[in-house]
Amino acid sequence: MNKHILKVAIVLLFVSLLSSCRTYFNQGAREVIQSDDAKNIEKIQFYVDRTILLEIQSRLVSENISEGMLKTRNGITYYQIKIKGNTKCLAEDIDPKVLKIRFDKGEEDYLNFKETINGYQLVTTQESNHHYVTFKGRKFKVIEGQDAMLMIKKKHRQRSKKMIHKMNGLSIT
Repeated sequence: MNKHILKVAIVLLFVSLLSSCRTYFNQGAREVIQSDDAKNIEKIQFYVDRTILLEIQSRLVSENISEGMLKTRNGITYYQIKIKGNTKCLAEDIDPKVLKIRFDKGEEDYLNFKETINGYQLVTTQESNHHYVTFKGRKFKVIEGQDAMLMIKKKHRQRSKKMIHKMNGLSIT
């Protein structure tokens, strides 16, 4: 029993240390990053705050799957893609309110995140009590993580010291 408590304590310590160096990405952080000549959105390492699980009914049983996994339920094959929490990702600036987030290389391998009151959240559409996203050019059902948010390292929220100019003032000579 004591070993179990120790393991739980170590995991909680690790999670708290990991989360203490990151913060949610919001409009204020975006303004700081974009106002700094040394940084821009494309040069910042982003992270997704929770696991996102996407699923689509496979077109063919023999479909060529290079990534993800196939699951069979009730004789129907489903293709799933899992993006684990804290997965590294990169952003492309679409407009002032939306970012295109890439988890892998590929023309259509991205998800959109939109500005909300709490930060940038995964953009989904809701149809008949289910959330959907477009990924890899196909419409995927969001099984888990429809409220996923973007995170960045806390150091990016601070202005670069190069941007601060201290005024010494003038004196009468």
